[in-house]
Amino acid sequence: MLLGVFILLFILLSGSYCLSRQNIFSPGVLTTAIWLFCLLLFVTLPHSLPDLSGKFLGCLSIWTVCLVMSSLFIQSFRFPVIMEQANLLIRNIYLIITACSLTLFLIWVVEIMQLNGSWQSNLRLATIGKLKHYEPYNGFLVIICQVSYALELYYFSSRQWWRLLLPVSFMLLFGFFTLSKIVFFWIFILTVCILYFKHYIKIKHIIIGLLTLFAAFFILQSVRNRAAFENKEDKNGFIVLYSLSSMSAFDVTAPKSCTHKGENTFRFLYAIGYKLGITSIPPINPLLPFIKEPITTNTYTGMYPYYKDFGVTGVLLAALVAGLLYGLVFKGAQMGSDFFVILYAYVAVIIIQQYISDTLMTNIVGHVKFCFLLFLPFWVNKYKLLQNR
Repeated sequence: MLLGVFILLFILLSGSYCLSRQNIFSPGVLTTAIWLFCLLLFVTLPHSLPDLSGKFLGCLSIWTVCLVMSSLFIQSFRFPVIMEQANLLIRNIYLIITACSLTLFLIWVVEIMQLNGSWQSNLRLATIGKLKHYEPYNGFLVIICQVSYALELYYFSSRQWWRLLLPVSFMLLFGFFTLSKIVFFWIFILTVCILYFKHYIKIKHIIIGLLTLFAAFFILQSVRNRAAFENKEDKNGFIVLYSLSSMSAFDVTAPKSCTHKGENTFRFLYAIGYKLGITSIPPINPLLPFIKEPITTNTYTGMYPYYKDFGVTGVLLAALVAGLLYGLVFKGAQMGSDFFVILYAYVAVIIIQQYISDTLMTNIVGHVKFCFLLFLPFWVNKYKLLQNR
């Protein structure tokens, strides 16, 4: 069955590449390529994981076919898109907030580093909200800095290089001091995607960048492994842990095993209802519980919430919806809209992360905030609400 899935993914990859104007960042290409890569690693790398089950391979086949087909379907249409540039005044406001946020973040870091114990451990615990008396750094400010980075990268000018330096500095420092590989991953994918759409880089540059990213990940992981709160790396190794563990972990997930209907898929609705006092059911923790077998991990692939809540039907419907959404944004990017190119670079991160876990619905509130903040400067220019100085 594994061979059949390989063949299916290769056919979907080839078809998506041809039908997306040979764009390697199309939703179909990204989805099939990341799963092909993971499956290839699974059969070639030495590890102690059990063989992938028919349950996982069947769900993966349904997921990829539905996602690729729905994305290609929506890509076949043309629709009006925002063609205006981002308003400079709003960009300047974002930069000012980023400068202030950088200062506040460094103060937050210094305060935590002065506490007793390992600074790595304390910063990491504070990041995930488990350090007493310290909250995670303001998430909304981080999103503003992300939007500022994306905008300044897209509109980069060598004469105003400092505009990009501010958000870059924040993102790199935020990633380092929170010991978060996902921050560096986000920076890399968004940067590469934007530069690719603007025809500044080619595939060979992306390969070099990936090798550099993996090297940075190894360094960051060695720092995290020295933190007191975190166990040493799994005996299977770094690559196996972060590339293959989610696929094996999916097999321990029972279909339709949620405690409350749709609590994983629609976590944000439970969160809103709980905060407003509409329901007494608290939202599930986005940090899923760890399992010890077949490998120590708490990630279960992007199919997890839909399969756990609604079984195979949930996987099928979620893939169709996700494919339509990804394909819609990608089509806008292909049509040359600045807004959609930047937004799709953001979406590309979500697409690639599906091999680890679901971030589309789990972090839907964060995505909405990012979209609103990104849309604002384009909307202002579209309706000429502020003078673009």
